[in-house]
Formats: sequence, structure tokens, C-alpha cells
Amino acid sequence: MALVSGIIKFSIDGREHYIKGDNVTYNAVPVKRESETLISGQTVYKEMPQTQFVKGSVAERSDFDWLAFTKQKNVTIRLDLGQGKSYFFNGCFFEGETEANTGGELPFQFTALNGSEEVTSE
Repeated sequence: MALVSGIIKFSIDGREHYIKGDNVTYNAVPVKRESETLISGQTVYKEMPQTQFVKGSVAERSDFDWLAFTKQKNVTIRLDLGQGKSYFFNGCFFEGETEANTGGELPFQFTALNGSEEVTSE
């Protein structure tokens, strides 16, 4: 999981949305490895699948339709980070974070269904 700060663009199916605040949390790694020490003293690891997601807060603007935003499914999310990398999350659906609006921030979480992602540097 990574915490991103700095310049960031957030788009869903090519439509940019305004991110509120300095950060977005995301997980682009499809597996988690955990070490395990056997009785013999040998250290091995096991892999467990983990969910890829994008989580943050979107800015509430007069032209923003929150209800339509929460109904999105099977969308592609692109994060363009300040260091020149872009992450793509495919087959995403809106999962939650529908708490009350505080200061023009609407929290969201999208989860990737198929677990695919790409990383590119410009």
C-alpha cells in the first residue's frame, strides 16, 4: 500500500475528477508475501492474494454527481503521480466510503476486480 502526495491526477474512464487533500491511498500489488520459519529453521514464504484498490476523497463541486459516482462499476482508474508514474486499475467498482460530507470532501474507495495494473514512466 502506498500513500501518494504531491501533484496527482485521478481519472475514471478518461474523465478527470478533482482530488481533495494531499493524498490518495492505493494498493497496486496483487499478492502479499509473508515469511514463515519452519521447525527445521528454514525460512520460506507464502503468497496470499490481496485486493487492489484506490482510496481517497473527491472534491464536491457544483457539476459533480455523487450518486452517479457511487454507481460506477467495471471502470478503469488512472492515477498520474507527481514523480512521472501512472498506475492503471481495470475492472473497478465503487465499494464504499459513503460517509457524510465534511468540508467539501467525499470519501471513496474503488476496488479492482481483475487485479491487473500497469506502471509507466513518462
